[in-house]
Amino acid sequence: MKKRKRSRWISLAHLRSIEIDKVVHYRAMAGVSVVEPEAYVQPLAHTYRVLLSEKDKTAEVNIAAIIKSLEAWARVHRLTVTAEVILKAARKAVEHPRMFSARGLARWLRVPYAERQLIGLKTIGATDKSPEEIKQLWRDRYNEQRREEYARQRDARGGMTREQWLAAHSASRDQPWKAMGVSRPTYYRRLAAGEPVRQMFGSVSKKDLSAHSRQPVSRAPEPWAPLSSGLPTAEFLVRPQPTSMSVIPESTL
Repeated sequence: MKKRKRSRWISLAHLRSIEIDKVVHYRAMAGVSVVEPEAYVQPLAHTYRVLLSEKDKTAEVNIAAIIKSLEAWARVHRLTVTAEVILKAARKAVEHPRMFSARGLARWLRVPYAERQLIGLKTIGATDKSPEEIKQLWRDRYNEQRREEYARQRDARGGMTREQWLAAHSASRDQPWKAMGVSRPTYYRRLAAGEPVRQMFGSVSKKDLSAHSRQPVSRAPEPWAPLSSGLPTAEFLVRPQPTSMSVIPESTL
């Protein structure tokens, strides 16, 4: 017969009961009595009620089963809890089956954030931190661990840091193609092809070029250009020759 694999899934109520036991054990070992032993009974009664309902969903959880579980828990941890306190907690758990919230249980048991982190609690909040602050602290700690792990992997394969990479690849920040007068694709295309990246306009800037283009350009007068009077004069009657230039004498006109 094939052995059935054990499921790794654990319910919230089961994890909550384990963490309450952790708090009791840690405070007993440290010799610190933060709350009375009766304070642990009420949240445990709600937790055991959910655990018993998960164990047998068809049967209705009664008070006797919760009392039996609480008495066994008190004997394991060697705590003195009266039968009246246990009965009251069991009745309240049956009437109100919902478990304590994470923050409500932290206030009930007076668990600060430092103690929560030291014990390693997950389902119990903290008295001095809100759930949003706890989540943000966890996210920061997780990101820091990931950065450290990535740095170890990078050093193992001989990679460079972000600062070293930026120092070696400063073209995107300095934009040398602007000073050379070429476009960015042209700059990188010439670098990839191994061609020297030449400066298109030399030392002349675009500002100087634009200012130079606005200056008027003088044109040479056309030959046989009539004057404003409409009659040509002798000094403009110059006929262009391919080899030499000659002036027509006035006597021939």
